[in-house]
Amino acid sequence: MITLRYSAVDTFLRCRRAYYYQEVKNIEAKELPQSLWVGKLCAELLSVLHSKKEEHPNHKVSRIIDNLMADYQDSNPGENRRLQSLCILSAMIDKYSQLEACKVLKGLAEYKWEVPMTKTYTVAGTVDLFDKGGKRVYEFKYTTSPDNYNEYTMADQVALYMWGTKSHKATARLFSKPNIRATQLDPTRDFLKRCTAYYNKRGVSVYKDLTFYQSDFQDYQETLLTRMKIIAGEILSAGKDIAKYYQTTKVQCLSPFVCQYLPICKAEGKISKYAFVTRASRG
Repeated sequence: MITLRYSAVDTFLRCRRAYYYQEVKNIEAKELPQSLWVGKLCAELLSVLHSKKEEHPNHKVSRIIDNLMADYQDSNPGENRRLQSLCILSAMIDKYSQLEACKVLKGLAEYKWEVPMTKTYTVAGTVDLFDKGGKRVYEFKYTTSPDNYNEYTMADQVALYMWGTKSHKATARLFSKPNIRATQLDPTRDFLKRCTAYYNKRGVSVYKDLTFYQSDFQDYQETLLTRMKIIAGEILSAGKDIAKYYQTTKVQCLSPFVCQYLPICKAEGKISKYAFVTRASRG
């Protein structure tokens, strides 16, 4: 029995070796690339903020950020990209939490769903926020290019999550990464004030929503599930030769996507030095 999640299928289609590390060997990267780390943290903080199970969500979010910042107390934002991102996220979420749209939205955070398909595979996923009563799922995205998200680029994720949760609507709440940079001399406190001033000027434009309807994706859901059935068949057919199935030659992997398994591929000689340096610079 295998479990196909949206993220796993996405990884499989991008790189079968990454899928092998992630789903077969269950290898967790020691440290996520910067862009993956900040995106995952942002979704986690927003899920906590909107969770109806949290009595004091703002306090919990503040504690998470403060604890992370404590790890970088000997650095400054100009020298440490993660501390710089924490300052920006702290200011962004502080402003967002004051908006009425934030206060009224409550649901089940990081909601896990699972649908058995056959005796051999199950389709599953985790939604950032699920409004069970309103039959609506929310996904939070922190991105430099919010305009790149639309019904085409989000079709797979939106269609699958609405199908899996039996929802009528799906909303992608997009938070744009600001073009704010700390200098080498910026103390954390001063940079945080600058970020706060930036978001205070933006007001309600901290985020924008894209809403999708289940009726628009009904036909596409069938196509998507058929594709997942084919992928499940491919993985299962590998059988005992699964390591050989995911074996690759030493080629220049120049995929545009950020990958957490680059150091492992480099250590195992599965990626060229040039490709490693090129891809690592994107993280």
